Parts: sequence; C-alpha cells; structure tokens
Amino acid sequence: MALPSAASSQEASIIELVEECDILAAHPDDPQRMADGIADDAIVPRLAVLACEEAIERDPDDPRFTFQLGRALLAANDEKKAVESFKKAADAGYAAAWAYLGDAYQFGLGTDVEGHKSLSAYKKALDGGFKQAEDQIKQLQFDASMYARPFAKLFYDGNYAEIRTLSDGSSGSLNRNYVFNFIQSLLQECEPFVQPDNVASLYSYRYPPNWKAEQDDNVIVAIQTSVAEYDASTFLRRHVCGGLIAKHVFKSINLFLGENP
Repeated sequence: MALPSAASSQEASIIELVEECDILAAHPDDPQRMADGIADDAIVPRLAVLACEEAIERDPDDPRFTFQLGRALLAANDEKKAVESFKKAADAGYAAAWAYLGDAYQFGLGTDVEGHKSLSAYKKALDGGFKQAEDQIKQLQFDASMYARPFAKLFYDGNYAEIRTLSDGSSGSLNRNYVFNFIQSLLQECEPFVQPDNVASLYSYRYPPNWKAEQDDNVIVAIQTSVAEYDASTFLRRHVCGGLIAKHVFKSINLFLGENP
C-alpha cells in the first residue's frame, strides 16, 4: 500500500481547517479566507449565522470567524450586531473587517455616518492586504480631472456663482442644457434626490423666459447632452448613489436650485 505523499498530507490538513462558516460566509477577495468565498447577496443568513457562531464557540480567538459572522449578520439585516463583529475582528487586525467598517461609516449601516472614520478604515483595510478597499477609498475622494465639463466640481465646491455665470451669455443655453441633463441622468439612476420644491426650479433653469425652441435645434446641444450623460455615469461609477460624495453633491444641487426659483 502506497504511503500518502507530503503534499497530499498537507492538503488534508488544510481541508481540516475549513469550517462551514468559511464555506457559507467567506469573502471572495479576503486574502485570509479559507474557502472560495461568496458574494454578499448570495449569503444564506440563517445558515451562515449559525455556522459562524458555532465556529466561534470552538475557536473564539480566530478573527476570521468573527468577521464572517459580521457578514452573515449583515445579510440578515442585523446591522448593529454586524458592526460589533466587524469592530471586534478589525481590532484583532483582520483587514477585510476594516473594509466593512468603512462601509458602515460611509453608508450608516448600524452606526452613524462618519466620513473621516470611513476613509481611515478603508486605508487600514488596504494596508492589511484587502485590495478591494482601494476602490472604496476612491469613492471618498473627488477627482475633477475625470469630467469633461467643470460643473461636477462646481457643485462639489458649492460654487454657485460660477455656475450662474456660465449659465448666462452666448454659451449659457448650452451650459444650462448640460446641467439639466447631468442632473436628470443622476436622477434616472438614483433615488429622487431633488426636493419637490426644486423640481420646477430645475425646469425654469433649463428653460428661462428668454429661451427659444430654435436654440436646441442644433448638433452642439445634442453633443452637450451626451457629454452630460457621460459625466453623470462617470460620477456614479466612482461614487455610487448612496456614497458620501454623491450625497454631498445631491445636497449642493438642491441648494443651487433653491437659489434659482
């Protein structure tokens, strides 16, 4: 009878380390995972919670199980307990847990929204080897160079005077068309963020009393519309509808419209 090789013995020992908690709740990008991992929306909450609680009972000092319990609790919509698990695992140096804490602080999952804590948590996750946190860090950093026109930055900065200046003069109609379609494109993808009192202001901004239909009957207007749609798509791809930067810009848009009845 052939003796087992050293390689097969090592594989067997690794398999023995894998718990049901790993199979049901490991993160696919976690460098410390012991299984292939599963997406957030594919977790079966009840099974994963039970499996991870049992794993913690057997090995309470392994932060991997605590982190994965946090994912299971989050899938079960128990956000406060999930954050407690993420904090415990993060305090033990578990990188992926820092990333989920960053999400909690950015989106207000089981805790208050705190931008500086979110960014700090994401950076700790990245430093610990959780590479996915790099994209999450970008969500919290505005980069004006990504946009074809300056209006995303002007709204981010709250520079309404410059927006009004660009809305007048020979190119004012084109700029108003861009701003209108930039906002409309954001609205098509996100929850309605324009306050009801500002809906009429948005249309009166696009179509002021001196507007004439022939102003829109040219190729340049169509180009500006496409550019606005491109910039809105770029913005949402980086910052997502519920992110802190997006919420800041949405608030700024409402403030601008509120000044333009």
